[in-house]
Amino acid sequence: MKRSDVQKDIGFILDELKENDYEIPNFRGIYSPINSFLKPLYWMVLVSSVFSFFYHGPREAWLIWMMIVCNSAGLLVINFFMFIVMYNPNRLLLCLSDKVKSESILCNKWYDLTLKYRKIMVVISLIISVPLTILTDLGYTAFLWSWFVMVFCFGVMLNVTFSQYLTPEIIDLIKKIRGGNIVRD
Repeated sequence: MKRSDVQKDIGFILDELKENDYEIPNFRGIYSPINSFLKPLYWMVLVSSVFSFFYHGPREAWLIWMMIVCNSAGLLVINFFMFIVMYNPNRLLLCLSDKVKSESILCNKWYDLTLKYRKIMVVISLIISVPLTILTDLGYTAFLWSWFVMVFCFGVMLNVTFSQYLTPEIIDLIKKIRGGNIVRD
């Protein structure tokens, strides 16, 4: 991608923000894409817990509660860190119209990378966690641990990938958005 393409795309996004009124996203709007991103994890944790429950069988009642508490705590922590990783991009994307999102090079790059990284995370998680779920009583927590590590890797990979597009124009855009000054120079 050429610098001129990035500049045109930034100009396109700035024009959209400058010329049109947009709704400032609320917490629910910002969290919704994160929830969608993590849906495979929710299903994997549910299936592995049910499998572990019936295959290994809890020997005592407190083990059932331990499963529930471990899964709930693990999912809360992963959701929290994913919220930190995706907060700013989601906030910006929710301010843009569907037209801009579909035509913007950087927006399309963001969507493509997040889908690609999610597929990679699901495959790696399945490779690591399925054998552990079958072999051990506490294997159902393997999905949580693998996703916990991969959320950090996901954040680093996105930052590394998009840092190459941090031209002075994008840095100015970020400053304008943070300062609430969306007037184009």
